[in-house]
Amino acid sequence: MPQNIGVGLTDVEKTKRSEIHLRNINTHKREKKRRVYQTIVWAVISQHRIISPMFSGNINAARCRDEMLTSFLNQLDDDELVYDYFQQDGATAHTTGATIDFLAEFMTVGLLVIMHQTTMASYIL
Repeated sequence: MPQNIGVGLTDVEKTKRSEIHLRNINTHKREKKRRVYQTIVWAVISQHRIISPMFSGNINAARCRDEMLTSFLNQLDDDELVYDYFQQDGATAHTTGATIDFLAEFMTVGLLVIMHQTTMASYIL
């Protein structure tokens, strides 16, 4: 906080400001803490279209393959499978061997799979 707050105020104004500040602090202490709900949304954006969100909530490797990737890959056109990049982060569900093998089986030659924060950026052949 700047050091010059309250400079030029009368004693009455400073007292009033302090009382308001203390009232605000006490009000915040009495408020119930609210539970924070979190939703994760995964969607696909390409130069041609947006594929709607695929899931929300927590995910593991099996759900990643069965719900997200299968649904996503079934919506792609043939030219998207051949000429586009597929990028995902380095989450454990995305980088398991079974998930990588699933992508390798589904995709055609030449698709570049990019995984953030891993060394697994490679062509699937």
